[in-house]
Amino acid sequence: DSAREIRGISTGLALPELRAMPLQDVVNLAVQRHALATGHTAQVEFRSLSEVTQSHKACIYRVVQESLANATKHSKAERVTVTVEAQR
Repeated sequence: DSAREIRGISTGLALPELRAMPLQDVVNLAVQRHALATGHTAQVEFRSLSEVTQSHKACIYRVVQESLANATKHSKAERVTVTVEAQR
């Protein structure tokens, strides 16, 4: 299991597919991949969006990915919602 997890992590480090995606698609991709890997789904709400850099997209993807993994691993929640909102 550990070797499989490490391979999954290292394969996904570069995330070149995020370059052409808008932020909404980046977040949806993280949620979809989580559902495929774990069978746990999450709702996504977009309140407001702004343009983000490639490095920000990768960071946001990783934050969503880790948050969903933690919710699955440590929570008994029956429903998880990811909310994206641009703030200044």
